[in-house]
Amino acid sequence: VLLGKKYDCVVANPPYMGRAAMNGELKDYVGSRYPRSKSDLFAMFIERGVELVGTNDFCAMVTMQSWMFLSSYEEMRTRLLDNFTINCMVHMANMVMGIAFGTAATVFRNVHVPSYVGSFSYVNYEDLNDREVPYIFPVPNERLKSISADNFHKIPGSPIAYWVSRSIFRIFESASQLGTIAEPRVGLQTGDNERFLRLWHEVDNISILFGCHNQREASESREKWFPCNKGGAFRKWYGNLDCIVNWQNDGWEIKQFKDGHGRLRSRPQRPSYYFRPGITWSTISSSALSMRYLPSGMIFETKGSACFTHKIENCLLLLSLTNTKVVKNFLAILSPTLDFHEGPMGRLPVVTVHSNIPCEIASTCIQLSRSDWDSFETSWDFTTFPWITTPLKASTTKQSFRNWESHLNAQIRRMQELETENNRLWIEAYGLQDELTPEVPEDQITLARPDVEKDVKRLISYAIGCMMGRYSLDEPG
Repeated sequence: VLLGKKYDCVVANPPYMGRAAMNGELKDYVGSRYPRSKSDLFAMFIERGVELVGTNDFCAMVTMQSWMFLSSYEEMRTRLLDNFTINCMVHMANMVMGIAFGTAATVFRNVHVPSYVGSFSYVNYEDLNDREVPYIFPVPNERLKSISADNFHKIPGSPIAYWVSRSIFRIFESASQLGTIAEPRVGLQTGDNERFLRLWHEVDNISILFGCHNQREASESREKWFPCNKGGAFRKWYGNLDCIVNWQNDGWEIKQFKDGHGRLRSRPQRPSYYFRPGITWSTISSSALSMRYLPSGMIFETKGSACFTHKIENCLLLLSLTNTKVVKNFLAILSPTLDFHEGPMGRLPVVTVHSNIPCEIASTCIQLSRSDWDSFETSWDFTTFPWITTPLKASTTKQSFRNWESHLNAQIRRMQELETENNRLWIEAYGLQDELTPEVPEDQITLARPDVEKDVKRLISYAIGCMMGRYSLDEPG
């Protein structure tokens, strides 16, 4: 009987085109017809495809993976999950099928079957043979799952996080979101960084105002340059502070910066948060999230978003949490594309802890990382080359380096112990002992390593700086 029936089926590999590449006519059309999927042509094809088949019939498509996670497709995901059923999916990493981005081969059914358990699998490039076919299919890895897509609604934004355990789903259901207890914010977009940003050592030091407390103080100072946080490389706890921005007269020049058509190019967002202490991170990463303490007196830029709390204790607590494997695990669900903007950050689940130990760990880690950062001339708080100060100072350069080497290795071991203990505390707080381990590999400790060639060059640079008058003879710095 089943084989004698006729069925509708849509099978497609839709084209993709971002909204920025569309002409005006196409933008107007898709904006009115496909408002939930207008960000890209492939997403509109998904919506159109499931509409082409009759009730209970199937639509199968190979598409980019971005619809599964990005906030711009949240409404689209909600509609798909509420009105259709994901029958099965093969999620593929970069270069699988010869495609240079993550893809998803998904079979939708034009009916919502409550609690239907679909099949999900994941393929890495390493899982393919010479003919680019998986050695075994489905690949027997940790993401081979059978799950109801109804569970995805339990996570803010409804990402298609098919690999998530029941424990994680329960955490997302019960915990508070970070955005309800703190304020993650995006900052200043100058419109032309080459024009408005400098490294701090490119201008006269006396024209930079360090330690400013608020907008009014900055404006009344009449100074031109102010410290600016711009994200930077993977580094935890403290650092990546090397830029300044032209914010003279409350950023008047940036606020007036327009293109040839009179359109404003800059976006000086959230100025009331400028100069406040908080925590910060690089919004675009090639690896993992790294959170740092943001001292007062800083303007923060779009690539270095910041999060603010009303109490310093809460700031330290969130810094402790966000530098853990726990949050790394959550962000693999909320933002697997490594785009850590304030949206997914604000959706992180936060549980209550009744201990001051995480704050103490965070405070100690900040001190270690700050001492490491300030031992280099590229820090504006650098005072003296560390080899020539007690207890590292020795009678020979060779012995001074050995003392420096021992000091750095001890700092790395200490930081590794602290970060491991920090992981352990938060893993227990979230009840994830069966899923995560607290150990931190040494190569993930973001402190300087001893390097005899580079360090001797630094010593020579410092010596020349003293000879040329870069440093004071009678006081540090």
